[in-house]
Amino acid sequence: MEDIFPDGISFIEEDLAQLRKVALERFGDLDLPESNRSLFTRLCEHLVLRGRSQYIAPSKVYVEKEILSDIIEYIDNCKQKDVFYNELFAEFEGLLMMMTNIDNPQFLHGVLRHYYPANYSYNRDYLSKETGEAGQSLADRITSFVTSKGQAVTKNEILRNFPGISDVVLFNTAYQFRGLLLWEYNYYNSLDNLHWDDTHIMSLGSLIVNILNENNGYCSDVMLYERAEQTIPDILKLANIKNSQNLFYSVQEIFEGEFYTLTDEEGNILIANLDEETENKIIDVT
Repeated sequence: MEDIFPDGISFIEEDLAQLRKVALERFGDLDLPESNRSLFTRLCEHLVLRGRSQYIAPSKVYVEKEILSDIIEYIDNCKQKDVFYNELFAEFEGLLMMMTNIDNPQFLHGVLRHYYPANYSYNRDYLSKETGEAGQSLADRITSFVTSKGQAVTKNEILRNFPGISDVVLFNTAYQFRGLLLWEYNYYNSLDNLHWDDTHIMSLGSLIVNILNENNGYCSDVMLYERAEQTIPDILKLANIKNSQNLFYSVQEIFEGEFYTLTDEEGNILIANLDEETENKIIDVT
């Protein structure tokens, strides 16, 4: 590993074929597992995580113990029980890039797990300490941050307060996590910032069903916004909704599973009813 893969070995056919060839030439038949996955898994037990599905020989990790001690001290002093590798790497990125060969969050994860295996519980994206405040997911923390602002927050402000996460991670978090909303271009909001109660939601649901019934199951975001401005403007004002995009993302979040949302070829966002039972359910409630 040190000679042939000084920068690490990856779980790809070419690397493993080369490993088998060199092993046979140097050591003869070692009765290696026929499955590449089994071989890679056994090999990784003796190596250090270098990146996604990439591992490196421990002797090829260049880092001073003093630097690791500083990182451990930082981890132990964190209030949060769960510490994300992306944020940890961002905190020490300048030092690591200048003084070590640790150049990504997963490499830092691997080094910490190699040198301090018993200190923490290591997960794919974060490590957990035995002490600290109850763990919050990254989505929970971002949502709490946005809610604390009381209104939509720019993407850049979120990224400044959560170093290490990328645009893609933030977008996927908002898309997948209930409570954190896409709002408009480069803005995010939270469900709590809408300040809607059940009465408001029922009124909005009834409006959607009416438009769907009038248009054979079709309702664009613009159609919904224009009708809402005419019939329930107070609900829009309460949530600080100022355009059709704000309203669509709010509706998408609140009525998840009750309506089907999509974007057509021209980029027009649509809301289509799933079935008659769903319509009747909302109408009965309202």
